[in-house]
Order: sequence, then structure tokens, then C-alpha cells
Amino acid sequence: MKLKTAFLFFIVFLWVFTGSASAAQQLNLTLPPVIQVIFPNGLRLLVVKREHTHNVALTLMIGAGQITESEKDTGITDFMQHYLMAVPVSHYHDAVSAIERKGGLAGAESGPDNSSLNMLVSPKVFPFAVKILSSLFQGGKINIKRFNQIKKEMLGSIKSSRDNAFQALYGIFLRQFYAFHPYREPVSGTTLAVKNITPQELEKYFEAYYVPNNMVLAVVGNVSADRVIQDVSQGFLKLESKPLPPQNIYYQPVLSYGKQIHLQAPGNISWIFAGFSAPRLSSRNYATMQVINAVLGSSIGSRLWNAIREKRGLAYELSSQYSAREGPSHFIAYVITRPTELNKSRFHFLKQISLLQQKQLTEKRLDEGKREVIGHFILKLETNSAQAKYLAWSDLMGKGIDFYKKYISEIRKVTPQMVRKVSRKYLQNYILISVQ
Repeated sequence: MKLKTAFLFFIVFLWVFTGSASAAQQLNLTLPPVIQVIFPNGLRLLVVKREHTHNVALTLMIGAGQITESEKDTGITDFMQHYLMAVPVSHYHDAVSAIERKGGLAGAESGPDNSSLNMLVSPKVFPFAVKILSSLFQGGKINIKRFNQIKKEMLGSIKSSRDNAFQALYGIFLRQFYAFHPYREPVSGTTLAVKNITPQELEKYFEAYYVPNNMVLAVVGNVSADRVIQDVSQGFLKLESKPLPPQNIYYQPVLSYGKQIHLQAPGNISWIFAGFSAPRLSSRNYATMQVINAVLGSSIGSRLWNAIREKRGLAYELSSQYSAREGPSHFIAYVITRPTELNKSRFHFLKQISLLQQKQLTEKRLDEGKREVIGHFILKLETNSAQAKYLAWSDLMGKGIDFYKKYISEIRKVTPQMVRKVSRKYLQNYILISVQ
């Protein structure tokens, strides 16, 4: 970590965890100007020049994820992402090795609503990176050798994930909560579905969703907009736009019932894992739920931390997570404890959720939660790579490139009354899994 970066982290850390009741109002974020270009084939390009940085980040965000999958082909997006980065390009073994040989980094990510291909290179290597990235979309038959290699790797990853207790419990919750929705399975898919993916199906999926009018390319770093537009035009203008397939998804309502699942497992570790309905990305309650997550369990000093671990020493580990999605979303919280302390931990776990609904937060505690959310958000956007991903995501999801301003503003507007109201709406019913 460079000295400048470390100093910035220290300053924001102080803002987040110390200060007066008005400290949340002091946190601010201003990103450099964004140049937007929409090409004739529908590809949207976002460019941010940051002159005092030493690299350039590229994120190509694609509107493909679990939301575009069916039960039969669950996991195909993740398969496609891994395949694209493994297929031979030019005279290189694959895109990753091509970029790494030039001193850069490359990788792929998959998610519920979208997926991305990411690169980080020096300004000098930028034209080469665009060339490699665009070459992945030039079509052609599926490379059977690489296809089989990726399938083997994915099946191995799915198998190894079964040994991860958190992933196993999370998987149980997802299948219970999203009974009729593509979100019900892991992003990597199931063993049966991945086994049954054929080269023809992968090629068909690629042709349907990996089209320029379903993509946003964000470039952030020490490179001029004119240079970016020129290089991107040469690489991507040959791609043709296509109508996207219609989506026919059953959108489930807010969880209207409670359910408890009790499991037995060997060992001296017990789990309490609870999942709730939560606001979607487009909901006006999105910002309030972010604050609830911070106040309740996402960090040291949260209510669950203080009540269960700090005061009573009942937990080895605990946390919470808000998964906001384009479709139905969820909030989860968990506690890892001793088998002899399971009932006591569960009591205090549920009590803290109930108190959030019954008793209004103090302004001081609310301000601490808001400072934490805003401060972490600012830290998350510190690097070129993070800004590129954020800009591509916000544009693809229809939030707009200045969504960060609205987001911080909405966090600041959250009141104790809003926290109580949203807690009552979403945290009343839950799916609770106990492992002893």
C-alpha cells in the first residue's frame, strides 16, 4: 500500500468510527467527470481520466446472470465467463496470460443480475488490452478442449463448496426462499446442470446475451477519452446488435410466513442462520436497509456483536449481509457458537431483531451506522478498478452514472422512524436454520 493510499484510508477510518453526531454529513465523494458514448451497435462506453494514477482499469459489464438463466441451464453464465477468459486469443494461451505477460491483471466475475470481464493494465498496454477484450466477442465455434477444461474445473469447484458450512446453509436458504426463481441456485450452478451444458448450448447463450446492446464498457485511468474512443471503435464496432430474448420470470412476493429448519451435524460448532425478505435495488427502502445492515450485524460494534459476542461471549463469529438485487432481494444474518450455547444465542439473536422493530434508534447510533455505510462506500471506490466496476454496473442497471451522489444523499436522509418502519416490514418473517 502506498503512503498516499494508507493516509487516505486512515482519514476515512477516523471519519467512519469517530466524530460528532454530524460526522456523517462530512463524508463526501466526488468522482471525476464521465464522458459517455453510445455506439451505433448499442455498446455504451464510459470514460474517466485520472491523470495522477499509473494504470487503466477496464470493466466490460454484460447483462447476463442468474436472471437470464433457466432451471435447466443454471450456472451457464458463470461457465461462459470462465470460458471466455480461457479460450485462446491471437497467439496467446488465453486472455489472462496475454494480459499478465504485459504486466497486467485480468479476470471474470458472475452474479445474479450481471457479469463482468475486468482488466488492469498500464496506459501503454491499454490498446493491446482493448484488442484482446474485443477479440473474445468475434464469434467462432466453441473450443472443445477449453470447454471440457472449464467444465471439469467448475464441477470440482461445486463439489468443494459442499464442504463450506456457510455456503451449504446459504444454499439451503436460497432454495427455500426462491422456490420459483432463477436466484434459487448458486451462481456456479448445480452439478447436474453444469454436467449437461453442451458446446451448442453455450454458443447459443453467448449469441443471445453477449451482444453490444447488452454491454457497458467502463474505462478509468490515465488515458485520454479520444484514445479510448478510437481503440474501442476499432475493436467493438464490428459487433452487431441483436434483440434480447424476453424474460418470463415469476417474481415472488415479500416473505409472508416464517419457517424453521433444524439440522444435526457432528462436531463442536453450531450455527444460527436466518434469512429475510429485503428491498430490491429499485426500492425507496434500499438506503434504509443498508443502514439496518450496518447497525444490526455487518461490523464490529453492531448490535448483534455487542449483545452476543462482546457482552456474553457466546459467538465465535457473526455477521449480516444485505443482498440487493434487480429482482426479489434478501437479508441474512448468522451466528457461529458452541452447541451448548445454541438456544441462548438464538434467543439473543432474535431479540436484537425484535428490538430494532420495537424501539427507535437513538440519533447517535443511527449516525454511527450512516457514517459506516458512507465511509465504506467511499473506500470501496478508491481504486480505478473499483470505479470502473461501479460505473459499468450503475449504468447497466439503469441507475445512472451519478447514482453515487443520490445514494449518499439517501443514506443521510435515513431517520430512526424509517429504520423502525422498514424493519417491521421486512424482518418480521424469516427462514431460520439451526445446526447442532
